[in-house]
Amino acid sequence: MKHIKDIPDFDRPREKLAAKGPEALSDSELIAILLGSGVKGKDVFQVARAILQQLDKYGEKIDVKALIVAIEGVGFAKACQIVASFELARRRLLKENIVIHKAEDILPLISYIADKKQEYFLCISLNGANEVIGNRVVTVGLLNANQGWKFLSPQSAALGIHPCML
Repeated sequence: MKHIKDIPDFDRPREKLAAKGPEALSDSELIAILLGSGVKGKDVFQVARAILQQLDKYGEKIDVKALIVAIEGVGFAKACQIVASFELARRRLLKENIVIHKAEDILPLISYIADKKQEYFLCISLNGANEVIGNRVVTVGLLNANQGWKFLSPQSAALGIHPCML
Protein backbone atom coordinates (compact mmCIF):
# COMPACT_ATOMS: atom_id res chain seq x y z
CA MET A 1 0.00 0.00 0.00
CA LYS A 2 1.50 3.31 -1.07
CA HIS A 3 0.80 6.59 0.59
CA ILE A 4 0.44 9.84 -1.34
CA LYS A 5 3.20 11.38 0.79
CA ASP A 6 5.58 8.69 -0.55
CA ILE A 7 5.00 9.79 -4.16
CA PRO A 8 7.19 12.63 -5.50
CA ASP A 9 5.36 15.97 -5.53
CA PHE A 10 5.35 16.24 -9.34
CA ASP A 11 3.64 12.83 -9.66
CA ARG A 12 0.90 13.30 -7.06
CA PRO A 13 -2.56 13.49 -8.67
CA ARG A 14 -3.55 16.97 -7.47
CA GLU A 15 -0.19 18.50 -8.28
CA LYS A 16 -0.13 16.77 -11.66
CA LEU A 17 -3.62 18.10 -12.40
CA ALA A 18 -2.57 21.64 -11.53
CA ALA A 19 0.66 21.47 -13.53
CA LYS A 20 -0.38 19.48 -16.61
CA GLY A 21 -4.17 19.62 -16.75
CA PRO A 22 -6.75 16.83 -16.43
CA GLU A 23 -5.78 15.23 -19.76
CA ALA A 24 -2.45 14.14 -18.27
CA LEU A 25 -4.08 12.02 -15.54
CA SER A 26 -5.30 8.46 -15.75
CA ASP A 27 -8.90 7.65 -14.85
CA SER A 28 -7.79 6.16 -11.54
CA GLU A 29 -5.83 9.34 -10.70
CA LEU A 30 -8.89 11.48 -11.44
CA ILE A 31 -11.04 9.32 -9.18
CA ALA A 32 -8.29 9.39 -6.52
CA ILE A 33 -8.60 13.19 -6.48
CA LEU A 34 -12.35 12.89 -5.93
CA LEU A 35 -11.82 10.39 -3.11
CA GLY A 36 -9.11 12.37 -1.36
CA SER A 37 -7.86 9.42 0.68
CA GLY A 38 -7.94 5.67 0.92
CA VAL A 39 -9.52 3.50 3.56
CA LYS A 40 -8.08 1.23 6.21
CA GLY A 41 -5.99 -1.40 4.43
CA LYS A 42 -6.36 0.15 0.94
CA ASP A 43 -4.66 3.18 -0.52
CA VAL A 44 -6.59 5.73 -2.55
CA PHE A 45 -5.41 4.20 -5.85
CA GLN A 46 -6.70 0.73 -4.92
CA VAL A 47 -10.09 2.20 -4.05
CA ALA A 48 -10.10 4.24 -7.28
CA ARG A 49 -9.36 1.09 -9.34
CA ALA A 50 -12.19 -0.74 -7.56
CA ILE A 51 -14.57 2.10 -8.50
CA LEU A 52 -13.38 1.92 -12.11
CA GLN A 53 -14.14 -1.80 -12.14
CA GLN A 54 -17.67 -1.07 -10.96
CA LEU A 55 -18.04 1.60 -13.65
CA ASP A 56 -16.86 -0.87 -16.29
CA LYS A 57 -19.36 -3.41 -14.97
CA TYR A 58 -22.41 -1.16 -14.59
CA GLY A 59 -21.64 1.84 -16.82
CA GLU A 60 -24.06 4.75 -16.47
CA LYS A 61 -26.35 2.72 -14.24
CA ILE A 62 -24.02 2.79 -11.23
CA ASP A 63 -25.69 4.10 -8.12
CA VAL A 64 -24.78 4.97 -4.55
CA LYS A 65 -25.92 1.65 -3.08
CA ALA A 66 -23.91 -0.35 -5.63
CA LEU A 67 -20.71 1.49 -4.68
CA ILE A 68 -21.26 1.09 -0.95
CA VAL A 69 -21.97 -2.64 -1.27
CA ALA A 70 -19.25 -3.42 -3.82
CA ILE A 71 -16.34 -1.51 -2.34
CA GLU A 72 -15.40 -2.02 1.26
CA GLY A 73 -14.66 1.27 2.95
CA VAL A 74 -16.59 3.50 0.56
CA GLY A 75 -19.27 5.06 2.66
CA PHE A 76 -22.42 6.93 1.87
CA ALA A 77 -20.78 10.37 1.53
CA LYS A 78 -17.99 9.21 -0.83
CA ALA A 79 -20.39 7.13 -2.91
CA CYS A 80 -22.64 10.20 -3.27
CA GLN A 81 -19.66 12.34 -4.31
CA ILE A 82 -18.60 9.87 -6.98
CA VAL A 83 -22.09 9.30 -8.39
CA ALA A 84 -22.82 13.06 -8.36
CA SER A 85 -19.57 13.90 -10.17
CA PHE A 86 -20.28 11.36 -12.93
CA GLU A 87 -23.84 12.60 -13.31
CA LEU A 88 -22.65 16.20 -13.58
CA ALA A 89 -20.11 15.21 -16.23
CA ARG A 90 -22.76 13.27 -18.15
CA ARG A 91 -25.17 16.22 -18.08
CA ARG A 92 -22.59 18.82 -19.06
CA LEU A 93 -20.56 16.88 -21.62
CA LEU A 94 -22.98 14.50 -23.28
CA LYS A 95 -25.38 17.12 -24.56
CA GLU A 96 -27.89 16.31 -27.23
CA ASN A 97 -27.06 17.29 -30.78
CA ILE A 98 -27.82 20.93 -31.45
CA VAL A 99 -29.80 21.40 -34.65
CA ILE A 100 -29.67 24.73 -36.47
CA HIS A 101 -32.99 25.79 -38.03
CA LYS A 102 -32.43 29.53 -38.18
CA ALA A 103 -29.59 32.00 -37.55
CA GLU A 104 -30.72 32.68 -33.96
CA ASP A 105 -30.05 29.02 -33.07
CA ILE A 106 -26.33 29.75 -33.24
CA LEU A 107 -26.37 32.46 -30.57
CA PRO A 108 -25.86 30.09 -27.59
CA LEU A 109 -22.82 28.62 -29.36
CA ILE A 110 -21.13 32.00 -29.74
CA SER A 111 -22.25 33.80 -26.58
CA TYR A 112 -18.75 33.47 -25.09
CA ILE A 113 -17.45 36.13 -27.53
CA ALA A 114 -20.21 38.67 -26.87
CA ASP A 115 -18.10 40.83 -24.53
CA LYS A 116 -14.85 40.58 -26.50
CA LYS A 117 -13.28 43.73 -27.89
CA GLN A 118 -11.76 42.02 -30.91
CA GLU A 119 -13.31 40.58 -34.04
CA TYR A 120 -13.66 36.78 -34.05
CA PHE A 121 -14.01 34.72 -37.20
CA LEU A 122 -15.71 31.46 -36.25
CA CYS A 123 -16.39 28.29 -38.18
CA ILE A 124 -19.47 26.36 -37.10
CA SER A 125 -19.70 23.11 -39.03
CA LEU A 126 -22.96 21.30 -39.65
CA ASN A 127 -23.71 17.84 -40.98
CA GLY A 128 -26.42 17.11 -43.56
CA ALA A 129 -29.09 17.14 -40.86
CA ASN A 130 -28.01 20.65 -39.76
CA GLU A 131 -26.58 19.27 -36.50
CA VAL A 132 -23.56 21.10 -35.10
CA ILE A 133 -20.47 18.90 -35.44
CA GLY A 134 -17.81 21.54 -34.83
CA ASN A 135 -17.30 25.03 -33.47
CA ARG A 136 -13.89 26.62 -33.69
CA VAL A 137 -12.20 30.00 -33.82
CA VAL A 138 -10.51 30.49 -37.19
CA THR A 139 -8.87 33.79 -36.36
CA VAL A 140 -9.03 36.66 -33.91
CA GLY A 141 -8.72 40.17 -35.26
CA LEU A 142 -6.25 42.74 -34.04
CA LEU A 143 -7.40 45.56 -31.80
CA ASN A 144 -6.99 48.22 -34.47
CA ALA A 145 -6.85 46.42 -37.81
CA ASN A 146 -8.29 43.65 -39.92
CA GLN A 147 -6.10 40.71 -40.90
CA GLY A 148 -7.46 40.76 -44.45
CA TRP A 149 -8.33 37.10 -44.92
CA LYS A 150 -9.53 36.07 -48.36
CA PHE A 151 -11.58 32.93 -48.64
CA LEU A 152 -12.58 30.98 -51.69
CA SER A 153 -16.28 30.25 -51.97
CA PRO A 154 -17.47 27.02 -53.62
CA GLN A 155 -19.02 29.15 -56.38
CA SER A 156 -15.67 30.85 -57.10
CA ALA A 157 -13.91 27.50 -57.16
CA ALA A 158 -16.47 26.16 -59.66
CA LEU A 159 -15.76 29.15 -61.92
CA GLY A 160 -12.01 28.56 -61.68
CA ILE A 161 -11.30 31.75 -59.70
CA HIS A 162 -8.19 31.49 -57.55
CA PRO A 163 -7.97 33.33 -54.18
CA CYS A 164 -5.12 35.48 -55.53
CA MET A 165 -7.51 36.81 -58.16
CA LEU A 166 -9.95 38.18 -55.56
